[in-house]
Amino acid sequence: MSKHSTVAHLVREAASQGPSFVRANRDPVLLVEDEAQRGEQIYAERTVQLEEMSSGEIQNISTARVVPVKKQRSLGSDRILLGRGRENDVVLALKSVSRLHAFFRSGTAGIWTLEDAGSTYGTYVRNVRITSGVVRALADNTPVRFGSVDAVFRTPDGLYEFLRRLAGMLEGH
Repeated sequence: MSKHSTVAHLVREAASQGPSFVRANRDPVLLVEDEAQRGEQIYAERTVQLEEMSSGEIQNISTARVVPVKKQRSLGSDRILLGRGRENDVVLALKSVSRLHAFFRSGTAGIWTLEDAGSTYGTYVRNVRITSGVVRALADNTPVRFGSVDAVFRTPDGLYEFLRRLAGMLEGH
C-alpha cells in the first residue's frame, strides 16, 4: 500500500490480491476525508461514518485517503506520532492539526489506543473530545477527528472486509 492511497485504489488492490491483501498490509489505517472536497473549516458536529454508506456516498468514500498508522520517523518510543510536522510518523498537513497532535500505541493483544498530545483544536474519539493524558482504546471502524480532520480508524482485517463490501456495492452500481 502506498503512503497515501485512496479507497478506490485499494478496492482494486484488495480485489486482485484477495486474502493475501491482509498479510501484505498488517498496519491499521486512517480513512481520512478528502479535505479538498470540504475545505478547511473547523466544526464539531460531523463525523464520517464510512460503515453506514449509501450508494449516493460512494464517490466521496472512494476519494478518501488511506493513511497507514505505523512507525516511520520518530525514534526511541513505542508511540506513533501524528501531527502537521514532517517529523511525525503520520502527517496530516492541515492548519487545524497541531505540529504534534496525538499519539497511537499498539498494546497487548493487538489493542490500539489514541492519546491527545495537548493539541489546540482537539482530538475526538466517537465525537467526544479527549484531553491530554487520557488514553482511549480504538476498535475497528472507530470515528476519530484531529482538529477539523475527520477519519475512521480501521484494522487490517476490518479494512479488507470494508473494501470487499465496497467492491460488491460498486459492481452492483
